[in-house]
Amino acid sequence: GQRSTDSITMFCLLGTGFFRTPRSENSDSLISTWISAHPKAVVIPVSTLIDSSMNIIYCLVIDNTDTLNVSLIRNGCFPGGTMLRPQTWEEMSNEDKKFYSDMENELKTEIPKPNIQVHMEKEPYDHYIEKLKNAEQYASENRLGIWK
Repeated sequence: GQRSTDSITMFCLLGTGFFRTPRSENSDSLISTWISAHPKAVVIPVSTLIDSSMNIIYCLVIDNTDTLNVSLIRNGCFPGGTMLRPQTWEEMSNEDKKFYSDMENELKTEIPKPNIQVHMEKEPYDHYIEKLKNAEQYASENRLGIWK
């Protein structure tokens, strides 16, 4: 989503790997239903991909202990990996970094390194990741959404 007053910043429920990820047909309706049922939910920024044309803020939507992101995974709307935040350049493996240099060599042009700003502390983020793992396991075991 975006604010009508800010065309440069986009808020996204999915963190990584979402361009071609499987998604259940009912994901949009589940999002609308969850938001209607949680009118006091707040948006928590996890990380921002800073780009020259647009900043993408990966965020959690939370109401007390209930999280829209985890609910989507628990209902089989998306694979859990889509809810991971993008890695900073420093966090990337040497193999991932090599991808950039290989692409630069192939295209014969410099490719900008991802500029990721992390907003969420490690401990609460790790706790959130554990909830995601459990939610995906539940959806998979119960053959929900994309796991049918």
